[in-house]
Amino acid sequence: VDSWFPSPCAMESKPSASAVPTLPLPELPSENVEEVDHCGQATHKVLNQSSPFSNFNAFADLALRSGVAMHSGLWGFQALEQLGAKVGSEEWQQKATDANRQVPRLENFDRF
Repeated sequence: VDSWFPSPCAMESKPSASAVPTLPLPELPSENVEEVDHCGQATHKVLNQSSPFSNFNAFADLALRSGVAMHSGLWGFQALEQLGAKVGSEEWQQKATDANRQVPRLENFDRF
């Protein structure tokens, strides 16, 4: 690590008290404190996250259905509704998450 790069923890490299004026920091409500991070600072509970987006039919989108119908795709509506239900299921969402964790691997040459 270069010496000019700031430390991730404020506790490790505090400037002198006379160099930087300090303001009082607001106290965290004790009911929101969940744990202490690697710098010894209190963290809070994250409450503003949406629920997992699963158990829906991906083909229920009005714009998608209209586009398929406009381009003579009415013959595939039943199959697309079945596929949309599978793709929106919790099982397939987990498979998609697992697939995104795998980093692509470049193989420069094949054996032939």
